[in-house]
Amino acid sequence: MKNNGFFRRLSTFAAGMLAMAMLVTLAEPVSAAGEKFACNQVGVRVMRKQQVKAGETWTAPNGQQVPSTITYTDATGGRTNYIAASRLSELLDADISWDEETGSVDVGVAPSAPGEVTVTVETRSSDDPPRTTPPNAPEYGKVIGNLEEIDPETVKDMIAETPSSYYIRETRMQSPDGSFPAITAHPAGSGETYLVYTVTNHGETPKDVTAARPVTIANRRESFPTLHVQPGETLTRVFRVLKDEDTHPLQRTFTFGVSRSATDRDIHPRDLPVSDVTVSLATYRQA
Repeated sequence: MKNNGFFRRLSTFAAGMLAMAMLVTLAEPVSAAGEKFACNQVGVRVMRKQQVKAGETWTAPNGQQVPSTITYTDATGGRTNYIAASRLSELLDADISWDEETGSVDVGVAPSAPGEVTVTVETRSSDDPPRTTPPNAPEYGKVIGNLEEIDPETVKDMIAETPSSYYIRETRMQSPDGSFPAITAHPAGSGETYLVYTVTNHGETPKDVTAARPVTIANRRESFPTLHVQPGETLTRVFRVLKDEDTHPLQRTFTFGVSRSATDRDIHPRDLPVSDVTVSLATYRQA
């Protein structure tokens, strides 16, 4: 399972402490009397995939080896299993942070940046020239979830052939708001090898082309660079689908979209030219 820098945001306190979250209580009598604690006796499965094996320890974000699970047996023999909050957040693909004011571990809430935030307001007159569209800046080799964006030139012969299947096939849409409905894909490394996203702009203004992974529980997204397709041009983005065992089951949902560009945002909505794009999202299997 790839980290992708996800847990670098953990606070020192949350990373070092073994803050426990109860998973499940089992009423299973044992012969020993008194209260007992035992480590690593149980495993954890997420979506029926084994993520923690019984008997194994876990390397915490601060590098320390800690128990993957702790089993507490009370005086009556009832068992309760616990798991570290930071480990639980990893299994659920959720942000985790430490709230000093309330003395609480926040799961599913991205930590806020320290320091004061200054908000500035830009004023623009009608005589100002429109903002220029940023240049295309793909980041080949960037990995999010189980997708890696690669240079289309490296597989140009393959993607010139007929795709194995389509999520959406060469669909043309005209809309006044400048967008195309987002496409949701669940690429699986067991079948799909490449995901190819193609956008042709028939309109008069540039369009933003996005690819992102919504993060489970936390209200944020991990995004590949936003690229821009100019009027009259076609943009092709290619993503290599990594093997299933390389990623968490919850990391394999992506959205692909087309939206108004920065230059469009300087135009009043009633003056916007109609958006006119053709979109295709196809899968290829390498022989």
